Amino acid sequence: MTSTKKYTTICWMLLRCMCARVHSQESENLRRSLNEVISHSSANVFSLKDPRTVVEKGPPQTQTVVWSAINGNDMPRPLNILSLGTSQTYGHGLENKDVTSYPYLITPYPDHVDNLALPATAADHPSLCLESMIPNADTKSYDIILFEYTFNQSDGTTFLLKRLHERFPQALIIFVNIWNVVSKAVVQETGQGPRTAGFNPNLNWVWKSSTDTFSAHLDYTRAVKCGAEICHLQDMLRLLDQVNGVSFTMPRPDTPREALQSGWFAPDWHHLTQQGHRFLASTLARFIATQPELWKRAFKPNKPLGSWRGGDKCYGWAYSGVIPSPFVEYSPTAQLMPLDKKDQYALLIDPVEGATITFLSDFDRPVPVALGYNGQGYPHIYPMVLVTLNNNFDSSVQINPDITRGTRANPRKRNSANVHSYTRIGDALPGRNTLTIHPLEYTSDPFEVISIYLCGACLELQNGHMGWGDLSLENAGLPFDTNQRKQLLGYNV
Repeated sequence: MTSTKKYTTICWMLLRCMCARVHSQESENLRRSLNEVISHSSANVFSLKDPRTVVEKGPPQTQTVVWSAINGNDMPRPLNILSLGTSQTYGHGLENKDVTSYPYLITPYPDHVDNLALPATAADHPSLCLESMIPNADTKSYDIILFEYTFNQSDGTTFLLKRLHERFPQALIIFVNIWNVVSKAVVQETGQGPRTAGFNPNLNWVWKSSTDTFSAHLDYTRAVKCGAEICHLQDMLRLLDQVNGVSFTMPRPDTPREALQSGWFAPDWHHLTQQGHRFLASTLARFIATQPELWKRAFKPNKPLGSWRGGDKCYGWAYSGVIPSPFVEYSPTAQLMPLDKKDQYALLIDPVEGATITFLSDFDRPVPVALGYNGQGYPHIYPMVLVTLNNNFDSSVQINPDITRGTRANPRKRNSANVHSYTRIGDALPGRNTLTIHPLEYTSDPFEVISIYLCGACLELQNGHMGWGDLSLENAGLPFDTNQRKQLLGYNV
């Protein structure tokens, strides 16, 4: 057996022992009262173009309002709107997404809108980083909170909604269900979708379902086995009931051909065009304005702020290419580089020497910390790495980037898409902490680090885990099991 293989085997044994200790012992942190405030600074550590500063809008008079769904004369006052979601809400493909994606088009006051949606992420990112993402988080209040995550990007939804409702208890929370043609249409004669049959608008396209545009499968017994956190619409509606939220589905015509002819979709038949964003904004605004109770809730004055329940501190550079120094520093064997895909950046770890990353925790006690990185199923391009926190080699964590939220049930599943992934690597101590990342193999691409998550709010989750998207169980070699994960997180099974 080679030395590398021996090293890998030892790492696996250490991980299994660590996992056993997690399941058999209750963390000292979790025994503390959840109502006790965990002290830390809420200073903005996200860089320009990253989640919370994507929209540093400047004075209202600098805004140019081209079109809005609600007439300003019909509004008692400007609405403060927060939006979270995927590349749809982010405004993928739009020339000026920071003012022309649908959240900004609802109101004539775009300077009152914070669109914090991000592509290639799921709900778990804002669930861990909500306080860090929101501008002026100590005082910011919202009237309407929009969130848009498809079933396969729903990991973290339960924790996200809980945190949103605790902090903004009287905000109107709306789930925005945006369907697309590429995954919801098939050729009637063959049952093939566009990726197989081709993107030919003249074929006889029909909808897979005439009603439910969200669920992984219409059959609930099949949907709950899809592996994501929210696989069926009825589960999303149940969560919305718990936070007094509502669901809105973008209206859909009778046939896919009508949707294509409308000009709502880009050539990929997935992302909305500028016309599609206008259509969505107008129908969403009508949904709110024609229901007196929703309109009243939205404009209710003096909405109180609740608790951050431990808060968070997240460092990210995937969308900015700026490491937030002096909060995060790294060794010369790591390089911050732009990636070829989607104008993103990553800290590339030397494939031979590895690297160290030092980060600051200003919490007054140990809090769960996770490493964010780019993952991908097969073809295998990223190396497995061993990550050690503060030289505690007995608790080193092995990360396999082939395991993502889409492949954790089958790590050998072919998936050519990059997925932002994260794995808990222990508890960060107050002050400076150091991560050592050591590659265990040589592959075509180096290991790509994109973020560090410190989550004081995660202490309320059972067994020290960091939400549905946390891949620490799978990276420890345990099989993915939906019910087991719900039990570990303290969710109702």
